[in-house]
Amino acid sequence: MPVIKYVPTFELVLTRRCAYECGYCNFTNRPSPLPPSRKVVRRLLRLAKHLDVNQVTLAAGEGIADLPEIVRVYRYYGFSSWAEYLADTLRTVMDSDGRPLVPVLDVGAIGFVELQKLRGILPAMRLMLESADDRLLYRAAHRNAPHKSFAARLRAIETAGRLGVPVITGILVGIGEHPSTWMKAAEAVAKMHEKYHNIQEFVLVPFAPSPRTPMELHSPPSRETFVQACMDVRNVLDGKVIVSAEVGGRLDFVAPAVRAGIRDLGEIRFATSERVDTELASALADIGESLREQGFKLASRQTLVNGMRRRGILPTEIVELLRRQREYQHLVRNGGESSATTAS
Repeated sequence: MPVIKYVPTFELVLTRRCAYECGYCNFTNRPSPLPPSRKVVRRLLRLAKHLDVNQVTLAAGEGIADLPEIVRVYRYYGFSSWAEYLADTLRTVMDSDGRPLVPVLDVGAIGFVELQKLRGILPAMRLMLESADDRLLYRAAHRNAPHKSFAARLRAIETAGRLGVPVITGILVGIGEHPSTWMKAAEAVAKMHEKYHNIQEFVLVPFAPSPRTPMELHSPPSRETFVQACMDVRNVLDGKVIVSAEVGGRLDFVAPAVRAGIRDLGEIRFATSERVDTELASALADIGESLREQGFKLASRQTLVNGMRRRGILPTEIVELLRRQREYQHLVRNGGESSATTAS
């Protein structure tokens, strides 16, 4: 039976501070915590393990390394830079006891020198292109977000590629972009992958208007529009890079996306460090039942499955983490959870 995969994820919000304002983003519209201490991170990781996730996404706004309130916090913790704080948090996730968790950084572009220091303990970065349509720099979507220019995002992905850091990238569908730019983004990512072999997956996310944002009255894409974007991207990347449809709350998009050839749903966030989605388990069960009726099986996967281990670009510690995670999951499936906890 063909399998539709997803990555069960816990999002640990480091801070909601951001130096920019994308028109569709409500990330900064909620009260922003200061970056958590190592003790708080460990406590949140215990919650993540209880939720049976495989991945912890460490999220923060972009361009915040020199903001005075961020500098004060990481210096109070004894770190000399934001990158040093991120390194310690990555290490805390990787070294946590019990169920092995894979950390993924979702904090925007990181400079070459800082990324070089993080490389040995950074399994993957989530660095979305958002769009290949630079007309959005003059519209609500990216008017106050110059860092989202197509060239700037590609440079950031290439920096990761030069260092062999796996990247999860993709586009937001329905933010005012021209449909021709879906394939333009996919073609640029295909070239990057041919050069560096570090693209883990290409994610398509349907835009959903959020309150208190400049685009709160902007219409979301129809199912037909989203499916067409999926098909266009698949035509370019199929067989090279995993193409994922991260539908979020638009669960009605799953079935048509699968009919269009999508076999991966990317990250499914069971909880954030701010709230647990109590309805997600039943929603996943409904999706699984619907997919079974279509002849598919819904199953979780690890973060890095696009041949990354075979290519030999991953540092030793990350390879070991992935091995421990696979062994743990194998033991749990075979009723050996206590042994897995001891072994890890």
